[in-house]
Amino acid sequence: MHKKIMGLFIPFISILIISFNHSNVISAELGLPSTIEIKNRPPDYTNWSGAEKKVWDAISSGKPAIFDKPYLVMNIERQKAQSLRSAFLSKILCDEKICKLIPHNGVQIECAIVNGELDLRNAGLNHMIRFESCIFRKNIQMGGVVTPHGISLKKSSVEGDLFLTDAEIGGSLNLDGGTFCALNARNLKVDGTLSMQRANFRCRSELTLDIISDRYPSIDLLGASIGGQLNMEGAWFMEEVRMPGIQVNGQMSSENAKFDDGLFMPGSIVDRRLCLKNIRGAKKIFMQGVQVKNRVDLDEAKITGVLDMQGMDISNRLFMDDLTVSGDLLLKNSKIDNCLSMKRADIAGQSDFQGLNVKGDVIMQKGRFNSVNLTTGQIEGLLNLSTSGFSGKVVAYGLYVKNTLQIEDATFSDILHMQRSKVAGLVDLRRSEFRNKVSFKGAEVDGDFYLDDAKFNEELDMLGVRINGNAIINQGEFKKGILLQLGRITSVDYKGANMSRMDLKGTYVDTIIARVKNSRELPQKMELRGFTYDIFLGEYTGQEEKKEEFFQNWLRRIEAFAPQPYEQCAKALREAGSPEKANAVLYAAKERAREEAWVSNKKRWLGLSILKVTIGYGLGVRYFLALLWIAVFVLIGTLVSYKSSAKEVLETKGYTRWSHYFFYSLDMLLPLIKLRDQTEKIELPDRPRRYFYFHKLAGWLLLSFVLAGLAGITQM
Repeated sequence: MHKKIMGLFIPFISILIISFNHSNVISAELGLPSTIEIKNRPPDYTNWSGAEKKVWDAISSGKPAIFDKPYLVMNIERQKAQSLRSAFLSKILCDEKICKLIPHNGVQIECAIVNGELDLRNAGLNHMIRFESCIFRKNIQMGGVVTPHGISLKKSSVEGDLFLTDAEIGGSLNLDGGTFCALNARNLKVDGTLSMQRANFRCRSELTLDIISDRYPSIDLLGASIGGQLNMEGAWFMEEVRMPGIQVNGQMSSENAKFDDGLFMPGSIVDRRLCLKNIRGAKKIFMQGVQVKNRVDLDEAKITGVLDMQGMDISNRLFMDDLTVSGDLLLKNSKIDNCLSMKRADIAGQSDFQGLNVKGDVIMQKGRFNSVNLTTGQIEGLLNLSTSGFSGKVVAYGLYVKNTLQIEDATFSDILHMQRSKVAGLVDLRRSEFRNKVSFKGAEVDGDFYLDDAKFNEELDMLGVRINGNAIINQGEFKKGILLQLGRITSVDYKGANMSRMDLKGTYVDTIIARVKNSRELPQKMELRGFTYDIFLGEYTGQEEKKEEFFQNWLRRIEAFAPQPYEQCAKALREAGSPEKANAVLYAAKERAREEAWVSNKKRWLGLSILKVTIGYGLGVRYFLALLWIAVFVLIGTLVSYKSSAKEVLETKGYTRWSHYFFYSLDMLLPLIKLRDQTEKIELPDRPRRYFYFHKLAGWLLLSFVLAGLAGITQM
């Protein structure tokens, strides 16, 4: 009998054991204790699906509701076992009575599948919300949500849009690793951190091919306010990211992020660092008027379009090392309170830095640039363009550089325009190559100006330049010369160059020093009219040419002869205690004038030739040529008076010796001076008399030449 009774109960007991074990397995999956009885069940509990009941049992017990990862669940039945209705979630999150049953640690659901649009608009959420690694089949509507806690959608996939317009989140908003169509969060307020690390924001068209609509942005954060950090590191945005007027009280970082379209954040404020390091693919980045109260990092960023940073206000450094921009880089009227670094940058479009104000250095070394506009820029440190290449125009009209302008080993394929710029330090163009025109017209440099080994294919225009240091030219190449008219330079140190022409018309230099190996290292042609200086030191350092002929060779290169350059050189040499060199220079001037006169004015050529052969232009020891001519004429007159018919007449007057005839000839030659009163009263025969007429005329001419030389008339 007992055996029959036990046989009837054994199947029933087995069913109870299996059910009990199955309940324990589910409870273990959801992190629940192994018990059948669950307290705090709301009235709607009986209407919920099994998955929803299990979620509520976990949440009400203060445990996370965790399902298998959705991508591991291929069985449809198992997917249903972890699928939740959006209405269920709205109920437990918004119903006041149900919310009171939720423990203080809030709602945490992992790996669930949510069907339908989750509508939490304008809800007041009193608990921390965590939907992590979940799948949302449609939109999440959280516009106007107010919560003192945080919200997490970490690693979740939202196949629709996430709406957070006008939401107020007292904690942080975590979207790390998630996948979204778009985030619409205009006027969002987050007191903590907004994090989107490694999140993907896909194009709407990828998921809703049947909908033809206007273009949507990946993110719209217009007017949003973030109390902590805005973290977008490693994220991927397939459409525009719009953040105009956003306020970030902490750091904003998009390091390693990918922007398939653009980033728009004009008028935004970032209280700490703005990091866009190594961002990729952006067609355009607009940051006009952005205020950053710390540094900005764009190192290694790759922008496929325009980078617009006009009017930015950066309180610290701006790093753009290894930056690549396929379009324009615009920094017009921006303000940087520290340095700007663009080492190894590659800018394919125009770099517009007009009106840029930088309190520190601007470093653009080893970069590749197209055209650069630095007009009216203000740089309180140095400007370093060394070892960079510029394929377009570089315009820096009115640029101010408080320290050094360093352009060593650079290459300029188009014009370099530095008109009316001011450099408070030195300018260094050593070893750079300029393939087009270079202009420093009206520029002012307080330090030295180095042109060593520089190469200029076109004319170097330095009209009206002011250099308060040394202008140093050493072995450069100036194919079309230097225009240095109307300038003022403290000193010029010329050490030789391959120079076609140097124009120093109207320029003043305190000291000019020229030391070259030979005359081939001097400028081939020069314009020196009006060029003045106080000291001129010049010499040959080689052995090929005579050192004393340096100044004559220097001046011989004057294109159109004018006496002033020679006179200026002679004046400087005489004041330096070298009268012989000064006279040699003036003599060279007369020789050059005589050569010019042979072509243009034969009468002047004749006059100069007479001055040359008679008194050596009245310069130095060449005056003694007049004595030689006097001796010649006296000797000729002696021979004429002694050998001709004049001898008979003179013997009757007591001239019997050679000395008598000599003094007679001398007395006839010297005007204004009479050795014997009767000399001119002696009547000579016709032929000797005619000669002595010429003899007396030669004396008057020699006297006039000597007096003119003494009076300086021959130097005019």
